[in-house]
Amino acid sequence: MREMKRIIATVKGKIQRVEYRDWADEIASSLGIKGFVENLGDKSVRVVAEGETQNLKNFIEFLYARD
Repeated sequence: MREMKRIIATVKGKIQRVEYRDWADEIASSLGIKGFVENLGDKSVRVVAEGETQNLKNFIEFLYARD
């Protein structure tokens, strides 16, 4: 059995509301990651993701690259 981890990240900066959520969902799905993305009141986005450690590391890299 592979070890699953969870991350909770807040993304701020040059993100575009719905488009960013859809993009993050698409990337997460392609990496086998489960979770959700939600808008916060200060125009940032919260990402909660669960998956294998290396897949989460790759996902975080994508999140930084897009910001």
